[in-house]
Amino acid sequence: MANDKNQTVVMMTKEFWLGSQLSVAKYSGGCRAWGHEYLVMPQSYDLLRSDFIPQYHKLGRERFFQLLKDHLSESDTDLKRIMQEEIRQAKTKTASANLPTEGDLFDKMIEESKQKED
Repeated sequence: MANDKNQTVVMMTKEFWLGSQLSVAKYSGGCRAWGHEYLVMPQSYDLLRSDFIPQYHKLGRERFFQLLKDHLSESDTDLKRIMQEEIRQAKTKTASANLPTEGDLFDKMIEESKQKED
């Protein structure tokens, strides 16, 4: 997925690259093309630009691929910024989901007071 606005291909699914000249990557685990290093992802066999690997792992394949499709016209820099923001938001949601609710805190206070009485 690429455009002409300072962006090169970021990710190729195995269905695309295995049938091309890039298929040599399956023997070496990666290749160099368009001035970038691409690595084969072990489970999905996606061919991924090496500087996007951290975002791929943090977002997961499906979300990463969806963001690529949603932002086809973005430059590499903007795409990384968008992905980092998505990662940050996901971390915030996860952190807030793990916080106890007021009801949890109230229940804990009741239980502690019962234990003190016993």
